Parts: sequence; C-alpha cells; structure tokens
Amino acid sequence: ETSTSPVTEENPEKVESVEKETKKVPTQQEKIAHSFAREKAKRKEAQAKLDAKIKEIEALKAELEKYKGLTEQDLGGNKEQFDDYRFNQRWNNAMVERLQKEVDEGQSELRRQENSELAETRLNNCFPDELERGRYQMLVVDAEQNFGQKHPEYGCNKFSEFLMSEDDKTILTYLQDSDNSPKLIRHFIMKPEAAERIMRMKNPFNKMFELRQLEQRMLQMEKVRAAKDTPAPAPTPAPVKKELPDTGKIIQNSNIN
Repeated sequence: ETSTSPVTEENPEKVESVEKETKKVPTQQEKIAHSFAREKAKRKEAQAKLDAKIKEIEALKAELEKYKGLTEQDLGGNKEQFDDYRFNQRWNNAMVERLQKEVDEGQSELRRQENSELAETRLNNCFPDELERGRYQMLVVDAEQNFGQKHPEYGCNKFSEFLMSEDDKTILTYLQDSDNSPKLIRHFIMKPEAAERIMRMKNPFNKMFELRQLEQRMLQMEKVRAAKDTPAPAPTPAPVKKELPDTGKIIQNSNIN
C-alpha cells in the first residue's frame, strides 16, 4: 500500500515542491513591464538628485551675485578679510562649474536612458513576436555591417550613414517621432530606394507628408494580411428539423360545432 506524505513542517522538500508548482511564472510582457518600472524608478531617483544640485547651484549663484565686486575698502581695509572673500568667491565659482557639469552629464544620461526605453517599447509594440523581433534586430545589424557592399551606389558603408546623408535630416526626425519607426526602418533597409526617393524631394513638408502616407499604407497592408491569415469562423450548423414520431395513425382536423 502506498501513501502520499502530507505537506507539513516534517516534509520541507514536499513544501518546496508544492510552492514551485503553484508559483506563477511571469509572462514575457510582464517581465518587460517590470523592467521598465524598475528603470523608471531609478530615473526618478536620479532626477531628484539632479534637482537638488540645481537648487544648490542657484543658491551659490545668488551668493556670488550678492557679494560681487566687493573691494578691500568695502571691508574696512581688512586685507585678511578681503583675501578670505576672494577665496570664497573663487571656491563658489568652482563649485558652480563642477555642479553644472554633473547636472549636464546627468541630464544627458537620463535622456539617453529615456530614448533607449522608448526605442525598446516601440520595438516590442511593433514586433510582439519574439522570433520576428529577433529577425528585425539581425536585419539592422547586417545593415550596419554590410550596407556598403549590398548598395555601393549610395556611397555609404552603414545604413545609419545613409540616413544621415540627407541634408535636412527629415527622415531621421520623422523616425524619432514615429511609434512605428522600427517598421519604417525595416522597410528602408529592404528598399533603400524608397528612402532615396524621399531624400531627393526639396520641400520638407512634402517629405513629411510622403512619410506619413507611407506609414499609413504599411499599417493598412498589415491589417489586410492579418485578416487573410485569420481563419474564418466555422459555419453555424443548421438547426435539426424535428419530426413527429410515426405512429401509423392519420391525424385529421375536425371542426367542433
């Protein structure tokens, strides 16, 4: 006769096994959301530190302005006190420069992190399927490494150099603002002649309009393909006609007076 061990303190291995079985495994989207939330909290903390430094800079500047231009005579001819004043002014100026440099570098890093998160969000939204997302990333890497060999007619070694070759950078500006930029980038990598045609246009407004139209056509084509790939719903079966049982008798209508 076999028996199962009860889940008690005397059976820690059983308890651990049950906990593993019942523990919910987070989905890929949940992992991404958790990662974004964690990074957002870090940026908020970093921004708070930068705000504190900015306030310190403002206080130092106010003090510098308040005592700006004092002379030894203003301090009663006290040379020692005047030397201390000049040292403090130099020290405060140096502090302002150092803190301002730290603020500038910190803000630049925050913008880089925000742009990186935005790019990651757009990538996941445009290509929710992990396999498709991987193919896109490989396509971008290949375009950066082999664009010049595949398209020597443009005179650019990398795809990014090809986009940067546009005089007014209209395409790059549009890609920075579009939530569908990964799809547009994929399109331009596969068909650089489409990007070149827009680059040759003279009017930036017309360029923006053409890019917008291209984006809308791409999205519409995706909807059409998705509709074709979606299996049609199974036809509703016709209702079964109920028949009266055959009793061998003929039922006649009779009028009752």
